[in-house]
Amino acid sequence: MHADAVDGAVLDSTLAEPPAHEKQKPRREIPRKYWPPKYEGDIKFAEEQARKQAESIQERGHYISSKEELAQNGNRWMTEEAMVAFRRYIESEDDLKGVEYEFDELLHQCFNVEHYLKTCHHFTFTVKIKKHGSADWTSVMYFAEVRGIFMIKDYFCYPLDPDENGQCYVCQNQGMHELRHPSVGIFGCGKEDASFPYYCEESDSDEYHPKMEWSESDDDMS
Repeated sequence: MHADAVDGAVLDSTLAEPPAHEKQKPRREIPRKYWPPKYEGDIKFAEEQARKQAESIQERGHYISSKEELAQNGNRWMTEEAMVAFRRYIESEDDLKGVEYEFDELLHQCFNVEHYLKTCHHFTFTVKIKKHGSADWTSVMYFAEVRGIFMIKDYFCYPLDPDENGQCYVCQNQGMHELRHPSVGIFGCGKEDASFPYYCEESDSDEYHPKMEWSESDDDMS
C-alpha cells in the first residue's frame, strides 16, 4: 500500500469523532458507600492534612503575636531599668534636681551573665530634659549600668559626650561595639580585670560569706 493510501485510509485516533451514544453519555457518580476503603481513607487523610495546615497557620500567627508582645515587654523592662539609674543620677546632681524630663529612646543594650548570681547590664539611651527657666527640650545621651549580685541590684548612670566611647571588654566580647561607655573607668564591670565589688573573709569554715563593698536602697530590690 502506498503512503498516500495509508494517509487517506488511517485516521488519527486523537482527531476521530466519538460515537454519538458516547458523546451524550452522562458522567456517573459513585455513591460514597461504594467507595473502596483506600479511597475513603485518602479523603480522610486529605481532610486531616487541610485541618492541620489551617491550625498551623493560626499557631504561626499567634507565635508572631507572642514574639512581638515579648519584645515589647522586654523593651519596657529595660527602659524602666535605665530610668531607675537615671533618676538616681539626677538626685545626686544639684543642677538637675527638679528638672523636667522624659524618656526618649533606648539605643543599645548588652546583658552579661557570669553565673545566675552575678549579672551585668549596660545601656545607652537618651532622655529629653528641660532645665529651669528654659522652654526648650534637649536630648542627652546617657550610659547606665545595672549590676546584680546575690539578687541585689546596684545602679550607675553617667552622661556621655558626643565623641565619648570608652573601653568595655564585656560588651566588645559580645560584639556590641556600638554601645558607648564613659571614657573614664567609673563603671564597675567591663574592664579587662573586672571583678564584682565583693570579697570573701578567710575562715576555717567551708561556708561562703561574701562581704558587700557597695550599698543599695531597698526600694529597687527585685
